[in-house]
Amino acid sequence: MLTLHRGNIVIASNDDWTLTDAARLFTAFERVGAFRLLGGANPDAALLTTLAPGAYTLQVTGGGGAVGTVLLEAYDVP
Repeated sequence: MLTLHRGNIVIASNDDWTLTDAARLFTAFERVGAFRLLGGANPDAALLTTLAPGAYTLQVTGGGGAVGTVLLEAYDVP
């Protein structure tokens, strides 16, 4: 689960990017040179949002208490 916070306020969250607008995400991935997520049996989390200037926190948690290694990338999409 990927959760975006500004202070104590949750701005957005996602635990399966395939449930969102995949075409819009693919376009953003290409614009910033990021690899495409594959989805499928082990879907990844992804967020695409417009933010005002300021400090934000991205929090990653495992579904159902799962633990593991995380690769988190954040991009400024032109």
